[in-house]
Amino acid sequence: MNLTQLPVSIRLDQLSSGQHHWQGSLPAQQMPRLRELVIAVESAGAQFTIEASSAGVTIQGSCQARAQLHCERCLQAMTTEIVSEFELTAVDTPEQADALEADRLAVVAPRGELDVCAMVEDELILGLPVVARHEDVNCSEAPRAFGPAGAEAQVKRENPFDVLAGLKTRPSDDVE
Repeated sequence: MNLTQLPVSIRLDQLSSGQHHWQGSLPAQQMPRLRELVIAVESAGAQFTIEASSAGVTIQGSCQARAQLHCERCLQAMTTEIVSEFELTAVDTPEQADALEADRLAVVAPRGELDVCAMVEDELILGLPVVARHEDVNCSEAPRAFGPAGAEAQVKRENPFDVLAGLKTRPSDDVE
């Protein structure tokens, strides 16, 4: 099933056994947590397959977004591609998620209702770079000054060890 826009939610308990495919975009307005972490979300989309069987429901797919972030080097806006691939097991409660094997990731779908926007938003947040920055060639024109403006023009302070240098050159008084 191909859609131009992904559904807000999917009733997993109403799916027949087998594989079900979805592909489409998500509006940025439906991802408030991601919008708080970036300057702007330009576009977002996902494609995933839900496999329903007697053993449970698994969701496998990928999501991508184009977003503007602050470069940590020059503090200017930069555009980056966020890409994330995922394989999740749908569960009803957080306790069921805790009971899964350590290598299996879960998505909580209370009463069989999967919140597609929240799932994709979570995966995009996990795909954000730890430190957003331009490549060196794009960032080299930015000034690399640290500290308050005009810090280089501070008055040169006297070195406290200059007093010791004076003691070293002074002749010692002989005590007899």
